[in-house]
Amino acid sequence: MTPFAIVSIFSTSDRRSTVTGDVVTLVRSAREPVLHVDRNIMQGWYGESYVSLIAASAGLTVAKPFPDVDGIDLFVNYPKARSTPYRPQIDVQVKTVCTPDFVRNGAELSFTLPARHFNELAGKGFDTPRYLIVVHVPTVRDDYIHWVMEENEIRVRHRGYWVSLKDHDPLPGNGQGSMTVRLPVANVVTPAALLTLMMREAA
Repeated sequence: MTPFAIVSIFSTSDRRSTVTGDVVTLVRSAREPVLHVDRNIMQGWYGESYVSLIAASAGLTVAKPFPDVDGIDLFVNYPKARSTPYRPQIDVQVKTVCTPDFVRNGAELSFTLPARHFNELAGKGFDTPRYLIVVHVPTVRDDYIHWVMEENEIRVRHRGYWVSLKDHDPLPGNGQGSMTVRLPVANVVTPAALLTLMMREAA
């Protein structure tokens, strides 16, 4: 994926957006450049921002590993924890999907992970508990949030779901292939859910 590319094109129109193929074009007011942004980058960024927003609502802190070398997108911490043997933390791999595949009469979200990403989460051999979070992201970027002006609200869309893969065995081999996992739709990523996961690991 390529980083943001700023091109020397200017528009006198009001800000708007168009989607062409895999590129989102942001057109701003006069004297501002047009940005060509890869849709996958924006979708992934929205997924991580969604989780970060939920974590903020729970009073948790979030950090990104730099560089990302083992498949973890976010560290989520419980700050200033007391009466625990360590500072509670979970590590999160965030994935996004625009067209979710709900199975078992809508009770589970089916999601396919590349073998390498699956192995980065599977098993019990990690010092910090790891979770997969899959965020259902709107297809159109302008639908990421909904402005409710009369109610002075901004509503984010849609939902994120979590699952632990610690009871799964890593796939053999050198990371070839893929593995389909099921995320219960009851496992919605909410502030209360993140706090529960944090306290479960601190117990």
